[in-house]
Amino acid sequence: MATLQVRNRSYRILFSLHGRRHTYTIGKVAKREAELAAANVDRLLLRVEQKILAVPPGVDIVDFFKNDGRVLESEAVAPPATTFGFLRDRYLAAHGNGAMEASSIDTLKLHLKHISDSIGDRFPMRELGFSEVQGHIDRRSAAKYRGRLIGTVTIHKEITTLKAVWNWGSAAGLVSGIFPSRGLAFPKTDEKPPFLTLKEADRKIAVGGLTATERSTLYQALYLRKEEIAELLEHVHGTALQPWVYPLICTAAHTGARRSELLRIEVSDVDLAAATVMIREKKRSKKQRTTRSVSLTPLLKTALTNWIAVHPGGRFLFCQAGNVAKSKKRSRTTGHQSGASRSRTLAGRNATVTIRDHSCCRRDQRRSTRSFQANAGRIEVGRPPWISHPAAQLHLVLGRSRSGSEDHRRIRRPPDRRAAETVPPPHPRIETESDRGGIRLMGSEHDKLTLHFGVVQLLKGSARRGLDATTGASGITGTRRG
Repeated sequence: MATLQVRNRSYRILFSLHGRRHTYTIGKVAKREAELAAANVDRLLLRVEQKILAVPPGVDIVDFFKNDGRVLESEAVAPPATTFGFLRDRYLAAHGNGAMEASSIDTLKLHLKHISDSIGDRFPMRELGFSEVQGHIDRRSAAKYRGRLIGTVTIHKEITTLKAVWNWGSAAGLVSGIFPSRGLAFPKTDEKPPFLTLKEADRKIAVGGLTATERSTLYQALYLRKEEIAELLEHVHGTALQPWVYPLICTAAHTGARRSELLRIEVSDVDLAAATVMIREKKRSKKQRTTRSVSLTPLLKTALTNWIAVHPGGRFLFCQAGNVAKSKKRSRTTGHQSGASRSRTLAGRNATVTIRDHSCCRRDQRRSTRSFQANAGRIEVGRPPWISHPAAQLHLVLGRSRSGSEDHRRIRRPPDRRAAETVPPPHPRIETESDRGGIRLMGSEHDKLTLHFGVVQLLKGSARRGLDATTGASGITGTRRG
């Protein structure tokens, strides 16, 4: 509503539009004329509110209302068009000052690269409409990666990134309007299987008729029980080639920490006297880096005590003293022939080739600790305080029906497909730091060790289902600090 003010017998009109206050002077006129001018501003404001009238881009709002909603040709100056490339670069520059983690920035760049492949860097953002966004969805739905169609979840994330860039550009005055996301059609997805024990998965596979992809999907829903975790840790303890492997795997199994969280643990974060370890988080809060404190079980305390006693030195808890040879890309198949025994025919060479068994690498073990805790009645069905990341996908893991039967519910995290073989030749001490799924070796050669963290993912999910503070069954407690 317009307001009329008079000062020194001179009238002026005040009004608000889109949350901002505007004013202009009428001058020394009759009161009746000033009231008519204010009423005319009210009429224009009503039309703008009803979306019958709009202020054209590049036109001053005050001049638009003073001219009774008309635009003079000399005033209609079109603003420069904001291209997708310009908006993308501005957005990345604004969020690359520490507001987001480097890994998140890399993910944004990848999403925006795919968007650029669809519309181009020179595409004017004011022309972005439903057809362009739906066209990107259709193009990505037909694309393949490693022989498989791009997942619907991935396409959703790319559109979400584009919408975030649009909303930021709208706040910065680079674009205007609402992002065209209403009515977008995405490919239908398949429901993920419920969580299975090892015996349940083996029974389904024993029926037969499943493809390699379907078998792999079953193993991705696998979680280990308490006795299976103990058996796995015993196997790792007896066969690990590096001294840090067993304490790292044991920490994953008994704390439910993520791979990156394991690599960020420092020696000073472990308090053996208080039997606690501080986990450095990055996902729980977008405004600050937070931590949580997790109690050490007797088994984990013993493993870390023995490891710290022979620790090669340096800042980080899990590090490698020596140059580690690694494989950059592990084959999906095994059994290839070489040497004089290699067959001369393609059929003969393929006769011994089989798909490498990655089933152990697909198990997300963060879920198992939580189920152990729920079974023992130590925690409510939900996310205990020492398990981080309350994302929408991390829903209830294990519930109890009235009859006492288990009701497995879903918590999904994508498996890490990367793998590496480690051989320990002698080398001076090398310090480590986390590096997107591996360990970066800080030394003269700046080598990078990428661990095969399938076992770690297997264990961190199992850690969510609980380990006992005295018997290894359940009872881990923890607090957060932020």
